[in-house]
Amino acid sequence: DTGLEGVPDGSVQLMLMINSVHFERSEPVESARDYLRRFLRKLAPGGALVYHFDWIDPLHLPREDLVGLFVGAGFAPTAEELPMPPHMPEATLQVSSGPRDHTPRPLKRGFIVAFRRPASP
Repeated sequence: DTGLEGVPDGSVQLMLMINSVHFERSEPVESARDYLRRFLRKLAPGGALVYHFDWIDPLHLPREDLVGLFVGAGFAPTAEELPMPPHMPEATLQVSSGPRDHTPRPLKRGFIVAFRRPASP
């Protein structure tokens, strides 16, 4: 559920997706593209969806694959890179909060990318 079902198609200039939707390597590509197309329909021509993740887990898609996913869903082929805050290190560790496994997992610094709906079909 995108939470945007009541929003008219083509009416949104800017969407922010901040640490909210992960796309995993094991997820079917077409399913993920279909999901992104639902956001694309809500954007006005030339509108942007800014996708931001602080940290990327090894199970999630890397930036290059994520860009391909958005482009495959119909977003413009050129993604706009936005700078991450300079205080964020290149890598960190995450410890699971589960009751059994507290093994640290390596995380890489994330990225901020703006994807646009093409101005014309």
